[in-house]
Amino acid sequence: MAGRKKIPDSLKTLKGTDQPSRLYGEGIGFGLVMSVSAPEHLNEKANLIFSEVSEMLINQRLLTEADIHLLSVYCISLARYYECENNLETENMYDEKGNINPNIKIQKQLFEQINKIGAQFGMSPTTRIISKAMEQKDEFMKFLDE
Repeated sequence: MAGRKKIPDSLKTLKGTDQPSRLYGEGIGFGLVMSVSAPEHLNEKANLIFSEVSEMLINQRLLTEADIHLLSVYCISLARYYECENNLETENMYDEKGNINPNIKIQKQLFEQINKIGAQFGMSPTTRIISKAMEQKDEFMKFLDE
């Protein structure tokens, strides 16, 4: 299908673009998740990240059954990003031949992947700013209704 990717209704609500003409039904057939266990294949660090992020997404009513695998990829990527960061604390930026440390290249690729996946879940500064603005707008509208 051509055009933009569909955005979940709950994310539209956070962004403040939840107009009736733009809503298509929550989850596209996938139910919201109210609790979830981390997949078994995650390492210890990715497991901790999964627990923290899944709780946040569940509280925002953004996590569906179909999102679990994508969330696990996000958590694995973030855990590997931190692993590269830890490696860089003890290694030089360049080797004897002047080549850049592979951890830097890997970290850059992981950063791009983390940002792309995180944006799909609404985990960006822009989303938080819009959400905050919508809360303020709601408070103002309540004031006008009084």
